[in-house]
Amino acid sequence: MSERSRLEQRVSRAVARAAVSGRPSVVTLAAPAKERDALAVALEAGPPLAYWELPDRGFAMAASGEAHTIRTPAEDKRFGTASAAIRDLASRTHQAAFDGAERAPLLIGGFSFSPSGAWPGFPAGRLVLPELAYIQRDPGNRVWMAATEVLAGADPAAVAGTLLGRIRSARHTAPARVTPRVTDNRRAEDIDLSDPGYLAGAVEAIRLIRDGDLTKVTLARRLDVDHRPDLGPFLAALRQIYGTCAVFAFGRPEGAVFCGVTPELLARVEGLTVKALALAGTAPRGSSRSEDQRLAHLLLNDSKELEEHAYVRSELMRRLSDRGFALDPPERTGILELPGIFHLATPISAVAPVGTGVLDVVGSLHPTPAVGGLPRDLATRWITAHEPFDRGWYAGPVGYCDLTGNGEFHAGLRSCLIEGNRTSLFAGAGIVSASQPEKELLETDLKLGALLPSLSGMTDHRWRTYATADTLATALGEGGVAEVIVSPGSRSTPLALAVRDEGPPSKVVLDERSAGFTALGLARATGKPAAVVCTSGSAAANYLPAVVEADRGRVPLVVITSDRPPGFLDRDAHQTINQVGLYGSAVRASAYLPVAHECDPEWVAGEVLRVLEAAFTPNAGPVHLNVPFDKPLEPPARRDTKPSFEMPLPESPGERVLGASVEMLEGFMDRAASGVIVVGPRDTGRTERDAVYRLAALSGWPILADGMSGLRSRDEENLVTTGDMLVGDRSFVTRHTPDAMLRIGGTPTGTATQNWLEGLRAPEIVLDPDFRWTAAGPEAVLRDPIAPLLERVSPSPVDGRWTRAWRSADLRVRGRRRYERTHHPDTELALTAEILDSEALVWVGSSMPVRHVNAMMEPGCRAAVFGNRGACGIDGALASATGAALGLDRRVTALLGDLTFLHDVGSLATARALGVDLSVMVLDNGGGAIFEMLPYLRSLRESGAEDAYAQGRELFVTPHDQDLVAVAGGFGVTAERIEPGEMAGALRRARSRPGVSVLVAKTDSEAMFAAYDRLYRT
Repeated sequence: MSERSRLEQRVSRAVARAAVSGRPSVVTLAAPAKERDALAVALEAGPPLAYWELPDRGFAMAASGEAHTIRTPAEDKRFGTASAAIRDLASRTHQAAFDGAERAPLLIGGFSFSPSGAWPGFPAGRLVLPELAYIQRDPGNRVWMAATEVLAGADPAAVAGTLLGRIRSARHTAPARVTPRVTDNRRAEDIDLSDPGYLAGAVEAIRLIRDGDLTKVTLARRLDVDHRPDLGPFLAALRQIYGTCAVFAFGRPEGAVFCGVTPELLARVEGLTVKALALAGTAPRGSSRSEDQRLAHLLLNDSKELEEHAYVRSELMRRLSDRGFALDPPERTGILELPGIFHLATPISAVAPVGTGVLDVVGSLHPTPAVGGLPRDLATRWITAHEPFDRGWYAGPVGYCDLTGNGEFHAGLRSCLIEGNRTSLFAGAGIVSASQPEKELLETDLKLGALLPSLSGMTDHRWRTYATADTLATALGEGGVAEVIVSPGSRSTPLALAVRDEGPPSKVVLDERSAGFTALGLARATGKPAAVVCTSGSAAANYLPAVVEADRGRVPLVVITSDRPPGFLDRDAHQTINQVGLYGSAVRASAYLPVAHECDPEWVAGEVLRVLEAAFTPNAGPVHLNVPFDKPLEPPARRDTKPSFEMPLPESPGERVLGASVEMLEGFMDRAASGVIVVGPRDTGRTERDAVYRLAALSGWPILADGMSGLRSRDEENLVTTGDMLVGDRSFVTRHTPDAMLRIGGTPTGTATQNWLEGLRAPEIVLDPDFRWTAAGPEAVLRDPIAPLLERVSPSPVDGRWTRAWRSADLRVRGRRRYERTHHPDTELALTAEILDSEALVWVGSSMPVRHVNAMMEPGCRAAVFGNRGACGIDGALASATGAALGLDRRVTALLGDLTFLHDVGSLATARALGVDLSVMVLDNGGGAIFEMLPYLRSLRESGAEDAYAQGRELFVTPHDQDLVAVAGGFGVTAERIEPGEMAGALRRARSRPGVSVLVAKTDSEAMFAAYDRLYRT
C-alpha cells in the first residue's frame, strides 16, 4: 500500500470518529524536512507569527496558520484548563508520518503574566496546533508537520491532498537565512534610561518588605522607544548574541509582535523528568576575562543577591515537593554567563507523578518568585497595583508542548512588545530587604541593554566576520580539500580559527614559502587538493613559487589570502599590498570577496565551491580566494550557524570520450609503420599505465618512458628505459626514425630526448587532458581522459622488427647501465640507483638528481617517485617532500642536490615541527655542477681558454663552502656525513628511527660527468 493510500485510510478513520463523536477530528502528517532557518520560515509563513528557537540546543519551530487553537479563560486555573484541553485534543488526533519522520505534533504559544492582564491579540492563554510547522528537534531530526480539522462527511482524498499539498509547497521553498544587520547606528546609547517612578516604586517595595508585609517582589518597568525594528534582522541579532537562551516571537509581522530572548527555564518535561532553573541574582560583566572572574566571585558572595536567589530556589523546590514531585538532590548554585550580565543559577530536577504534563508543572510554578514575589498572591496583587502598565505576556510562560504533555516553557523575559512604530521594552529586578533602589534601577538598565542595541542592528560585526570564515572553512571540506596548511598572522585570525574548528584537518607552518610547497607536495602525492591560509601583505607573495609550480604541474592547490579592507592600500598601511590578481594567469579561478562582515554566508559558500571546482581535473591547478577582514579580529562570544552544503566532488571524466577521438587515434596508428609512444613526466595512475601498456602491446610501438612517468614500475615487453641514451646515438636514430609519434605527459627530462623531439618531422598526436599543450604543431591534441580513450583504441600491429630493434638496443644500454653501477659504485648515478632499489617513496629534486633518476631507473622499479616537474625549479623541494610524507603518512626519502637542499633548508624546521618521517639524501658535489653542462662553459673548456673558462665558472658555477651536516644539525634534526659506500647502511638507520634524518654524501662532479659520458657513448 502506498503512503498516500495509508494516509487516506487514516483520514477515513478520523472522518468516522468525527461522525460518531459529533466533534471534529484532527489529522496530522509528518514528513522529513531538509535544514531550514526556522526564523526565515516563520517570517515567510502566513499569520499568526509563531517562532521558537533554542540555538545552542538545536531546537527550532516555525508555525503557520491555525488548525486548532486552545484559548484559556482569564482565570487562575487556566493552565489546568489548557492541559485538559490538550488531553482532549490528543484523543481526537490521528497522526500519520512518511519516511520514518517523527509523527508527534507540537502546539506553540503562551500565557499572560496574570489571568486578567491580557493585551489585545494576546489573550490569557493561547496554544496553537499549526496548519503547517517546521520542527527541528535536533540537527538530525527535522520534519514538516501539517495538520487539519476533519468533519463528519469529509472526503478523505481531498483532506489527504490538502495535507500533502502543504508539505509539498513547503519542501519547494527555501527562504534565505535571516541575518542581523551590521550598522554604525548607536542610537541606543543616547536613550535616557532614567525612571524616577521606578525608584519610587522600589522605595515603597523595600519599605513593605522591611515591615514584613512582603518577603520579595519583582518590580518591572517599561521603556517606550519610538522605533519599529526590522523584525527579521532584530530577531536574528538576538539569536546571534544570546545563543544559549530561548528566542521567541508571537503575533503578526506587520502588526503587534511580542518577542524576546529569555534565559529563564520555567519547566521542561520529558516523560516523568522535570527540569527547571532558579534564576535570580544579577551582576554586570567585566571588560576582560580576569575582570569577569572577579565580578563572578563577588556575585557568588553578595549577601543581597544570594538572599534573593535563595528565595527563588527554595520556593520552586517547595512547590514541586508539595505537589508530589520527587526532587533530585539539589545542584550547586553557579553563574549563568550571558553577554553583558551574570546571573546566579541553580538547576532543579525532579520526577513527576504519572500523568503530569508540562502545563501542570507550569501551573504549579508560575509566577515564580523570580518574576513575581513572595507570598505569591500578595506579591502579584502588589505588582498589579503599583506597576504603571499591564504586563500582558511579559514574564508569562511561552513555549511549546506535544499531545502527551512533554514540552518546554520559559518565562517571557528580555522581551518587548512591538506595536505600530513603537517598541516597548520590559525589564524587572528582584527586591528584597537588602535592596537599594538605585542598584535595582541599574539592574533593569542592564537587562534593557539585552534588547536596546539590537533594535537598529548590530554594531559588533564579528559574528558576521566569523560566519564568513566558518562558512569558507566548511566549504573547503565539502569541496574535497584534504588538508589546510595555516601560517600564523594577525589578519588571518578568523580564518585560522575557522579552519581549526570547522574545516578539514590542518597543520601550522610558520613560513609561507615553506607552507606553500608543503601543501603542494601533499596534493601531488595524494592527488587531493590542499589549501594554504596566510595573513595579508608579503606573506601572500611568498606563495608565488608554489603557485607557479602548481600551475605548470597541474596540482590542485587552494590559496587563501587574508587581506585588509579596501582603502588601506591608499593610506600606506602596514602589511598591505595589492592582492587582487596577485598570481596572474597562474590560477585557474579566483574569488575576491567583499569585506568579510559584509558577505552573505550562503553566497560565500557558493563562491568557494565554484572556485574549488576549477582546481580539479581536467586542467587541475591552483585557485585563489582573497578575503578582507576588518578589526576587531578576535571571535565573538558565539559564532553563527553555518549553512549546509550539497556539493558532490566533480565527476570523474572517465566516460567522456569522443568517438571522433577514438577514430582519429586508431586511424593515425594504423597508417604508421614505425611509431613510438613518448611518455614524459606525469602522475599516472595504475589504470592509465595499464592502458598505455595495452596499447603498446597491441600496436608494437615502443614506449620511451621517462623516469618520472611512473611507467617504469613494470618490466613490459615494449618498455624502453634508456630512451635518452638511444636517441642521443646518431647512428641508431638515423636507422630507426619513427614515422609517427604519440606523446603523453610533460616534456621529457633528458636533454637528448628534447633535442631529438625538436628535430623530428614525423606527424604526432598529443594526449593532453590537462591542457598543457596549446601551441600549434601536432596533427591533433586530444583532451579526452587518457585511460578510457586508450582502452577503446585497438590498432593493428606494426612489423615486429621495428619493436625488436628498439628492445634489443634498450637491453644493450641497460647492460651498460648495470656495468656502470657495478664498476663505479661511488658516483652519484650509482647512489641514485641504490636509492631507487631500497626506498619505497622518493621525492627527487630538480637539477642533476632528476636526471640521475631518468638515467638509472630500471624497469620494475619498486620506488614511487615524485618531484616538482611543472616549472622544474629547485624551489621548495624539502617542503614538498615534507608535504608528501604528511599526506601519505609514510616515510619519504628526498634525493636532493646540495644547492637544492640549501635553497630550502629552512623547511627542515617545518618537517621537524610536523613530525613527519623524512630521510634527506644530499649529494654534495660542491655546488651547481649542472652548470658545468652549459654550452657556453663547455665550449670555453673544450677550447682551452683557461682564463675565460675560470671567469665563466665564477658567474655560473656556485660553490657553497657550507658544512651541510652542521647546517642541518642547527635545525635540531639528526644529520651525518657519509661516504658513498656507507649509504645503504645509513638509509637503514634512518628508516629505523622516527623523524627527520639528513645524510650528506660528498661526491665528485668530475666522476659524475665521466659516468654520463660512459652511459651516453655512441
